[in-house]
Amino acid sequence: NGDRIYRLMPTPFEKQISLLLRKSPPQIEDALQLLQDTTSPKEYPSALMRFHKQAAEALLNAMTFEDVSKHWIQSQSRPEEIMMLFPEILPRQSFRNVLATMSSASNIMRTLAETGHRSITDLVTKRLTSRTSAGKRLPDKKVVDKVVRSAYECVTQILLDHRKRREETEVDSTRFSVQTLDTALLRLLVTSITLHQATLFLKTHISFDSTTQVRLSDLKRLENLVTSSSNFIDIRVADEELRRHSRYHALALLYWNRDKRDKALKIWQELGNGTIREIADNMEESNVMRDGVRETIEHLSQDFEVSRGEDTAARLILKYSEWVLLRDPLKSLSIFTVKRVKTKLFSKAVCECLEQADAVMFEQIRRSKKMDKNNASIPPMLLQRYLEFKLSDDSVEQKEEEDLS
Repeated sequence: NGDRIYRLMPTPFEKQISLLLRKSPPQIEDALQLLQDTTSPKEYPSALMRFHKQAAEALLNAMTFEDVSKHWIQSQSRPEEIMMLFPEILPRQSFRNVLATMSSASNIMRTLAETGHRSITDLVTKRLTSRTSAGKRLPDKKVVDKVVRSAYECVTQILLDHRKRREETEVDSTRFSVQTLDTALLRLLVTSITLHQATLFLKTHISFDSTTQVRLSDLKRLENLVTSSSNFIDIRVADEELRRHSRYHALALLYWNRDKRDKALKIWQELGNGTIREIADNMEESNVMRDGVRETIEHLSQDFEVSRGEDTAARLILKYSEWVLLRDPLKSLSIFTVKRVKTKLFSKAVCECLEQADAVMFEQIRRSKKMDKNNASIPPMLLQRYLEFKLSDDSVEQKEEEDLS
């Protein structure tokens, strides 16, 4: 109308990148290309780190978790902001303390953290619901479950990377303690295993092979975590969490790693007698239960000691070898034939233990009427095998050899 003047100005490249990331879905590749084309070589490294943080936040806002961990890790960001999306894995007080410091976070992360959700499932349901029919229809449960599984994998990758950098180099401290971080990682892995196990049994849209593979991967990562010498897991919380999800083997490994040998061996024994039950790692046979025999033999065959002295270690070996000798006699014999430096086993005590096992097995065979008139079915004669081994051992002292003879 002649009373206005218009001036066209180029949109700053930073804003163009931000607008591309705000699209649904976020245009990550286009935004990265624009960054590469408009940033000087000197400024590019720091600009790239900021870009990866923005990309991760954009994907989080879109509830698209598949590539979040890649961008978050490359931005070298600390894990506490993303952990605020998972209140179920954090102690309540720690969650509240960090929530109070979220003012320095980006608008996206602050908004996600302050939704008042009780868990990542609650958050995903709320966000997906807001996008369907003006928020009046709940999203399909299978869709929610798939996003939640992806979310757990995402934050697990981030915590594993942070933990690795913590072990290898000095990393910036977080607003969470190392105990909180390691305990949260354990909770994530245990919950993820349970989710994939449920998916496998329900035969949902995820294929059997991929679900099994992911579950076995999580089991391996859980085992690596609890056996790591540098883990700071809260053992009280771990005991409750692992028992609740029936991950007794991992709990036993954690106790063994913390020099609580008796508790570990007792858990494997309870698996053996059926007091507690846990499905074996091979999910192709979902009805196969872990019996604790192999684990007990493997750990009793180690040359270990306990904080209370050698005598206690020897007592544990004799105590917990009794039941596995009856379940797998020949393999269990390796407990007494392994070379030991830290713990000395007295031959007399071992002979008494094996003699008792022989007697029990002989009686079991007799009662089951498996022993025929020609004595074709006889016990494995553990005591005899042990004596023959010891007498052929050059390291046996002369006096001990005479006693054995």
